[in-house]
Amino acid sequence: MRVFQPAELDTLAAVYYDPLRQRMLLAVAGFPRERLPSGAPDAVTFWRQVDELLHNGTLRDGRRRILAAALEEFPANPVFKAGAQADAPAEAPAEQGTATEPASAAGPPVWPLRAPSPTDARPDFASFLIVLGLDVSGFSALTGRRQEDVRDTLGQMIVRALTAARVPLNSARAQDTGDGCYITFPATEVGVATIVADVTDEIARALAYHNAGRDTGDGDGRPRIRLRLAVNRGDATVHGSGWTGRAVIATARLLDSRPARAVLTGIPAADLVQIISADTYEAAVLEEERGLRPATFVRAAVEVKSYRGVGWLRAPGQPVELLRAVLAPFGASPAGGEAPPPGLG
Repeated sequence: MRVFQPAELDTLAAVYYDPLRQRMLLAVAGFPRERLPSGAPDAVTFWRQVDELLHNGTLRDGRRRILAAALEEFPANPVFKAGAQADAPAEAPAEQGTATEPASAAGPPVWPLRAPSPTDARPDFASFLIVLGLDVSGFSALTGRRQEDVRDTLGQMIVRALTAARVPLNSARAQDTGDGCYITFPATEVGVATIVADVTDEIARALAYHNAGRDTGDGDGRPRIRLRLAVNRGDATVHGSGWTGRAVIATARLLDSRPARAVLTGIPAADLVQIISADTYEAAVLEEERGLRPATFVRAAVEVKSYRGVGWLRAPGQPVELLRAVLAPFGASPAGGEAPPPGLG
């Protein structure tokens, strides 16, 4: 007996054909991660396996919840709309130990943010966006299972941080990079200081709570998570499921820069290092928006590939004197120091 209607299966397979997007959708719907189908040769087979699992009671009200999650991403899709609003077919009682409560009751969903798409772009000009980049330090050294744990935990941290900072999730667009992500926000809807201050501080608090008593991932428990976080703003254009433009490239360079990496290496107690562009610093920190204080940031020269610029760094919870010492090889100077060399900034 099928739980999904044939048209629903066909539409799910046509829209959610990528394994990562399949995983994201099911996570939003509250599908137990340990029961996710594996080894399906194609999307049609994958969704038929999901259908069978729902019939066997893996997720109560699973059909409606999955279609409702898909409708959130594609509100104009008539199949998702009809399925999410219709009464769900009878499903077997949920198995012992499987999810029965609404997804919201179990905490924020994992990676629910929409990917950019051509429908987000204006054909005549680029959009002015705030760009947030995150990268997990040491991710490649983890086992596959621990990488999954880290990704799931990071996704929940991001959603909680955005929600706590009152950033509308429907305004965010995310590109998953495996060991992190890039998220953009329209500058007309979200203030850059909100991302630099509120969102970053919420993530820092979540990291401190998660990492308390944990090691670097060599023990038996969940690994400690340490992040590099970059914020920039500028024009960007949606292209496929990503972006083009100098603002996004600059964010990537800041995130991958030697100063940002040096902070996590030189300050083992730091869970997070933030690096922001000179323009972002001037707009948010110098204006002391959202409680930001220039004295907590240290400036360093950034040179990555052909990119030359200045980054302003802080490590929440760590002494700024220690931060300045670690960044000394990169021309570190506190707020109010000498102007950056020509060509930097």
